[in-house]
Parts: sequence; structure tokens; C-alpha cells
Amino acid sequence: MLIGLRTRSLLLDLLRERRKHSPIVVLLEDLHWIDHASEELLGRLIADADAPPLLIINTYRVGYEPSWLGHANTVVHRLAPLTEDDTAKIATMRLGPAHAEAALVRLIVDKAEGNPLFAEEIANFLIEQGMEQASDTATALRLAMAPLPASVQSLLMARVDRLAAADRAVLQAASVIGRRFRADILTKVTDAPCLDEQLSAMATLDLIHLDRKSDEFVFKHALVCDALYSGLLSAQRAALHLRIAREIEQRNAERLIEVAETLAYHFSRTDQTEKSVEYLALSGRKSFGVYSLDEAEHFLKSAITLARAHDRTRLDVRVATAMMELAKVLYLQSRSLETSALIEPELPRLKMLGDLEQVVILLDLHAISLFTQCRFQEGRRIEEQAFAMAERLGDKRTQTYPRAGIMMSSLMTEPKPAADFDRLAKQAYENAILHGDAYIVGRTVMTIVWLHINFGLLLEGREWANRLMSFGQEHQDPRALGMALWLLGWLAIMGQDYEAGLAYGEECLRISLTPLDRQMGETVVGNSKLLLGRVAEGVETILRHRQQAQINGWRLSALSGEVALAISTLMRGEFAKGVRSLESAIERAEREFGYRSYAAWGRIYLAEFYIALLRGGEKPSPRVLLNNLVFLLRTKPVAAKKAEALLGNAMAEPWFSERGMIRARIEFNLGEVCATTGRAALARTHFEAARAIASAQQASNWLAKIDAAAAAVRD
Repeated sequence: MLIGLRTRSLLLDLLRERRKHSPIVVLLEDLHWIDHASEELLGRLIADADAPPLLIINTYRVGYEPSWLGHANTVVHRLAPLTEDDTAKIATMRLGPAHAEAALVRLIVDKAEGNPLFAEEIANFLIEQGMEQASDTATALRLAMAPLPASVQSLLMARVDRLAAADRAVLQAASVIGRRFRADILTKVTDAPCLDEQLSAMATLDLIHLDRKSDEFVFKHALVCDALYSGLLSAQRAALHLRIAREIEQRNAERLIEVAETLAYHFSRTDQTEKSVEYLALSGRKSFGVYSLDEAEHFLKSAITLARAHDRTRLDVRVATAMMELAKVLYLQSRSLETSALIEPELPRLKMLGDLEQVVILLDLHAISLFTQCRFQEGRRIEEQAFAMAERLGDKRTQTYPRAGIMMSSLMTEPKPAADFDRLAKQAYENAILHGDAYIVGRTVMTIVWLHINFGLLLEGREWANRLMSFGQEHQDPRALGMALWLLGWLAIMGQDYEAGLAYGEECLRISLTPLDRQMGETVVGNSKLLLGRVAEGVETILRHRQQAQINGWRLSALSGEVALAISTLMRGEFAKGVRSLESAIERAEREFGYRSYAAWGRIYLAEFYIALLRGGEKPSPRVLLNNLVFLLRTKPVAAKKAEALLGNAMAEPWFSERGMIRARIEFNLGEVCATTGRAALARTHFEAARAIASAQQASNWLAKIDAAAAAVRD
């Protein structure tokens, strides 16, 4: 499934190596026929700051708009029609110098209007009419007065119509195969006795040519292929599509996924609905496997629509399978509302299907969409139903999906004891890795790391994140690598290594192929910049992410930006507004969504602001002092009491591990409060507790900070 990804990665490496020796120019013609996967690769080459320096020249018809149009690295040059001199050269070359009468050349120049293909085809038309054999100019001109076809399409159709019936039938069958076709498949489809001779004759007429590199015949131009195809009656087309599909299917019986798109195309133009649905769904799964998500979505939606063409309520195993794959695509695109809209109306019919893997995974994906919408308790109930069904199935691989979901939901609903979590994590990972499914391995390990981050267990989290990184490198799976990078970024932020966090986040944005991982990378980048003091840049990134999350219905991710934005307000010197924003974020997380662990994080940050007021440190500018004078006069006398209460409340949260860095952070902050209020002995006790945890977690930045604070108390 990852062959396409590896090919694209290899191509990028090849371009980088080739660039070391000389400049590179890539010429791509007729870009309007590009496939989605190639378009994505080209977009990466154009937008990626780390892409090899090269010049890409491409041509495309009016009506097609590349996704990168308007990018800073691109320039658009509109091609003007050929000059009269250039058109005359084409006419002379095509007619042959001996027959290129000035009047005929002039006729071609006038009629072609600067279109090179039209110039060639008008010359071909005149040759076939015998006009170039006229004995004198007057005769040639008289013949040329005959009406010419009005368009290139008409010219091509005129040439096709003059072919012998047998030759036309062969080329029309070839046009059903496509612009490129193999002679051996055409032989099976047409049963033509002299096919080689006919193809040679067609090549002489400049309708097709042999590509010796691929051993395929190619129509001179797509319009030739289109002209032939349009000349077939619908029943003829359907019959030829069916014969072609069956031949390709038989030839590739052992590797159907490699030709899934071709089979989907041909079967969908017949009355073989079930075959069409089968191969459309297989094409979607293939595209999903290489993270061509737009293409996967197109195939899977087409499969579902076609399957339900005569019964909008149809929900059998085939339809459920396509829905399951589509839900995975929507998950990786972080489109929560659309996931719910896909699955929620189907829940009664899904349950009627009984205990099936597809139903388990659909329930799990629905639960994830509920989590991201902050509907935590609903999501937890759905995950438990899915897990019960998976247990009845007795399939450990299928159990991995809801198990990962239940672990994730515990962060918002009820904490798992450390021993239970470690056991669940190990069991989930062993089941996931046993089957080698990159999707579920990645999601399982991501869940394990994310929970370790929220427990404050940075050392264990890094070990799991590095395991995910190794899996991604071994399997050349950029999804696993992208997840590992944003997870390592959050671990670095928790360890107060903001430069490392920024580097991980930016690398995630550079390599990630899915919107979900790019958005997670953006949160790492935004928060790292904010904490590095690059407030404007950080806020811009966080707001951009938050806006996209709100559009997709990903309320959980939008909520996660509220504390960061409140902190940015404090950093800009708007103290009263920032405190109100933090208090509002805490209240909403706790009362509206029941997300207590996130509310606890808000309390820690608010406490740290009060501690900063107590300690003084770098003095604000006179303007900031003046703007906040009333707030400071009211707040500073009670800052210690407020900070201690907030930290005590956070300390009581059962989500934070006693041996995790969040507890160490709380202990450190309590030590700071005690130090500023003259309780040196108690301050040292808190610092010692914080240091013991930080040392065990190998958090070097925190250790340096704790030691400096403890030394100041001793002095």
C-alpha cells in the first residue's frame, strides 16, 4: 500500500541528488490530465521550503486551475497564439516543400488562427483531399474554396469518418481503453485478424504512435481519442468497456489493487453495478493507503452513491465497508461534523448488521468525532459498545480500535490508574503491531504518548514517541513520522525546551501529508513561538489553527487555543483582560465540557501569572504599569493566596501522575509562592519534591530552573 509513497519519496531524493550536479528543469505538458497523487507531489515540490531547487515548466488548458496557483514560487505566462510566420512553417513542413503553394499556406495560416494542432490538421485535411497535388495554384485555390471543418474536433472526426470501417472499429475500441493502450489487450477485445498491420497503417496516418519505452500505443492527441469515443453508440461503448474490464481483471487476478482505478473506470460505464462499487471502494482504499485523501474521498463517495442509486437506505457489508474507509479519510482530514453526519443517521441500521468489524470501526470513528466535538460522555458510551462488540467477535485487531478510543476518552471522562493504563497500553500496542496495520499502529501509539504527556510522564512519552518514529522510518510511513514529530514537540514544550518544540513542529509541517497532523503541528509551532516570546507570530498561528478547527467542528482543538490566547493577552500587558480570559477558559472546560484536566492546566498558568506578580522580575514598561495600576493594586495583596488555592486545586486532579512533570511543576510553583511569602523551609520542601520528579524524568531544563530557585532560597 505504501509503494506510491515510497516512489514519491524516492523521486524527491533523486531530484535532490541530481540537483547537486547541475540545475534541473522539469517540463510537464497537458497538466489538466494530472492525477491527484501526482498533483499533490507537485504541490509539495512547489510549496516545500526544503524541496530541491529546480525550474518546473507546465502547460495546461484554460479551465484547469492548479492548487498552487498564486503561490509565491509560481509565475503564470499565458501562451499567445503562434505568429503567422511560425504557423506558415508548420504548414510548409506538413505539406512538403514541393507542394507548399503560397496560397495554400496562406489559407492554413488564416484558418488556424495561431493554433498549432489546427494548422497540422488543416494541412492533413488538404492532403487527404488531394489539394496539395493540384497541378497549378488556380486549381489548388479552387479546391481550397470547399468548406473546411470549423474546429479541430470536426477535422479529426472528418479523418476518422474516412477510415475503412474495420480500421475505424479498431481505433474506436482502442479509444475505449484510453489514450494509451496495449496491442495485446486490443486484440482480445476486437478479435481483429490483422491488428498489427492496421495499427501500423494508423501510425502512418499520424493518428497513433508507438511508445517504445512502455510498448504501448498512444493516440497523437487526446482529441483524436475523444473524437473516436464520441462516435460510438452508448450500447457499443458499454459492451467494449465490459470486455476490457473483464480482460484486465483476468490478467491481474493476483494484483487487483494495482489496477483498481482502471477497473472502476471501465465497470462504472457498464450495467455491472456491484463490480463498479467493488472497485471504486478498492480504489478508495488504495488511495487512502498512500494518503491521497481527496482522491480516496472521491472514490469512496462514488462507491456509496452508486450502491445506493436505487435504494437510498441500502446498508449491507459492502456499503458499510466503503463508509468505514470514508470515515477514516474524514478523520485524517479532521472533519468531525462530516464524520458525524455520515455515521450518526446510520446507527440503527448499523446495529441491525450485527457484530462485524466494519460496524466496530464505524462506531469507534463516530466516538472519536464526538470526542473532538467535546461530547465526551456520548463518545465514551459509543466506544464501550464498540469494544463489547469487538470482544464478541474475538478479533484482537478489531479490539484495538475501540481500546485506543477508550484510553483517549479517559483523559476527558475518568482517569485510569497508572498500573491499569500501562497494562492497557502494552496490550493495545502488541495487538496493533501484530497485524502491521500502519493506521491503527500509529493511532494506538499516538494515544499512548498523548496520555503520557497529559500525565506529565515525559520520559515514558519520549520512549513511545521514538518507537513511533522508528516504526515510521522502518515502514517509510510519513503519517507515523508526522505524528511522532508533533508528539515530540509537545513533550519538548512540557519540558520547557521551546526551541526544540518549534523545530519538531516545523519539521512536522514540512513532511505531514494529512490535515490532522498538519493542524497538530501548527499548535506545536504556535505555542512554541508564543512561549519563546514571539507573541505576534504565535498568536497568528494559533488563531489560524483555531479558525480551521471551528470550521471542521473540532471544538476540542479550538478549545485548546483558549488558554494560549489568554496567556498571549497577559504577555501583551493586558492583565485584567488576560485573567478574565483564563478564568473563562477554566470555567468553560470544567462546567460546559467536563474537561477537568484542561481546566487544571488553566489554573496552573493563572497561578504562574500571580507568582510572576509576586516575584516582580523584569519590570513592565511605564505604560503597562499605568494601564494596569488599578488591577495591580487590587490583585497583588491577594496574589499569593490565589496562586496557592489554584495550585492546590490542580494538585488534587487525579489525571496528573505523582511522578510526572505536571506534579513537579505544581510543586515548583508552590515553592515559589512560599519563597515570596517568607516560608523558606516549606519552599525548600516543595523544591526538593519537584527536583526528585524532574531528575527521574530527565527534564534538564526544569532541573536547572529548580536548582536556581532553591539556591536563591538558601541564600
